[in-house]
Order: sequence, then structure tokens, then C-alpha cells
Amino acid sequence: MENHCLQTERVGPLPTDANKRPVYPVVDGDGRQLPTDETGAVVGHDGKPIPTDSSGRPVGADGSPLPTDSSGNIILTEGTEAVKT
Repeated sequence: MENHCLQTERVGPLPTDANKRPVYPVVDGDGRQLPTDETGAVVGHDGKPIPTDSSGRPVGADGSPLPTDSSGNIILTEGTEAVKT
């Protein structure tokens, strides 16, 4: 069985969240785009917002940037869903 990732083409500016920061599309390991909540924040499989840095780019619980694939899609990997405190 082949594994195909959905490639999304960005046209125009990124949407923004309630704080006017860009909302970067994030995909899971299978290439499916993750949803956003009512504030515009991308939420992980646990239903909690994915942490972001001061520019709005998604980061892991340790504050490091999430990985990207060869097409530039941000990928949520196992263990990056915890919100920083």
C-alpha cells in the first residue's frame, strides 16, 4: 500500500489568529491538515492548541520549531502536542 501525503499550495497571505499572528497550516504524520479552534489556533489530536513562538510559528513543547517535509509543510510529530507552561 502506498502512502500519499496531501500537498497544499499556499496562495496569498496566511490566515491570522485572534492575536493577528499568522496561522501556519500543520499536517499530521499521514499528511492530513489539522483543524483550528474558534480563535484560529491549530489544535493537535488531543484537542489542545499547538504552542507557537512569538511570530505564530508552531513549536514543540520544548520551544523548538516543528519539522517540515520536503514541500515545506509543518508536521506534528508524536510527543509535540503538549502546551508549554
